[in-house]
Amino acid sequence: MTYKECCSENATEKKKIAFITIHGMGRTDRHYHRTIESALQARLPELRNAIHFGSIYYQDILQEPEDRMWRGTMGSLWCNVWNPIRKFLLFGFGDAAGLEAGKDRNNSPYEQAQARIARAMFCAMNAVGKDGC
Repeated sequence: MTYKECCSENATEKKKIAFITIHGMGRTDRHYHRTIESALQARLPELRNAIHFGSIYYQDILQEPEDRMWRGTMGSLWCNVWNPIRKFLLFGFGDAAGLEAGKDRNNSPYEQAQARIARAMFCAMNAVGKDGC
């Protein structure tokens, strides 16, 4: 959600609770949050209109460099035997290293992820107001 979209939520009644999910590591669907949001709404129908749902997704920031690296290794004859563990390490743990590497550079992956986190927090604050939980 963009800053402008967040500010245009114009809810007449403030939400009571903000629930934010975050995912950016490994290969995960962009809409990963829908399942838990639906489950919460089903289990807590009386709070359906009182909860602000937000999600933070930053996997796409690092995925393309990882995909390039993966494609670059596919010419090795020995790689087929080790592919499952190599994929797990690259796509599971590579994200943490990718965020930390060069995080002081302008527009680094770290800075981009932090901007998305800040935006979601701002939207939550906007939705619940100063008295929210």
